[in-house]
Amino acid sequence: MTRRIYPKPPIVEAVIEFHFQVTTDANELAHALGSALAHRYDADVRQHDLFEISASDAGGGVSTSARRVPHMFFLRSASGLRQLGCGRSALSVHTLAPYPGWESFLEQAYEAVGVLPELVRQAPINRIAIRYLDLLRLPPREELINFITVVPSPPDGMPSLLTNYHYFTQSQDQDDHTVVQLTVTNAPDAGASGPGLLYDLALVRSGDPLSSFDSEHWVPHVESMHTRLRHIFESSITDKTRELFQ
Repeated sequence: MTRRIYPKPPIVEAVIEFHFQVTTDANELAHALGSALAHRYDADVRQHDLFEISASDAGGGVSTSARRVPHMFFLRSASGLRQLGCGRSALSVHTLAPYPGWESFLEQAYEAVGVLPELVRQAPINRIAIRYLDLLRLPPREELINFITVVPSPPDGMPSLLTNYHYFTQSQDQDDHTVVQLTVTNAPDAGASGPGLLYDLALVRSGDPLSSFDSEHWVPHVESMHTRLRHIFESSITDKTRELFQ
């Protein structure tokens, strides 16, 4: 299909994520990438933690305990618009609004992969995901069906003007086993900006192994998933929606 490039794309955040078959120290991975790309990611590293809850039989009752453990370390540019997430077996590449375009985003991923430690570069990739989060601001008092095609119509007797909704669907390609997850939900009203709609689309492809970092074997996977993602998005919206991005 024809590729559309909008002057004001609704993309809030785009992510490319790699999961690889080796376990590394997330903090050390962040340090390695941060040292190599210090000119690009020059803000403080941000740490995300997980809360692990465990339960045990204490004799006559169950006792629980929780602990906070480091999960991901995020390298950030000074503007905060470019980020890299480093996990024990994962690397994620993030770009935030204003979206710079696919070529620039893919180059960001190339750059990060190019400076991975050798242990990680030689590890097989077992999962690649690509995810785009869009925020659409719709004109007030307009019916949702005029802008997006994937939300089911309300049944007879129910008013047609939706004021609150959450729609989720998941499907899988039987040929390449790509899993597609789509979530459409209402966003907080921004007053004069009109009601909001969050469109969250993720594609995940897995294998044992799926690909590798060497010789850019991962690129065709990312390119093909991005092409499908654009196709799904364009199939989900109407011409009235496209006018909002001009």
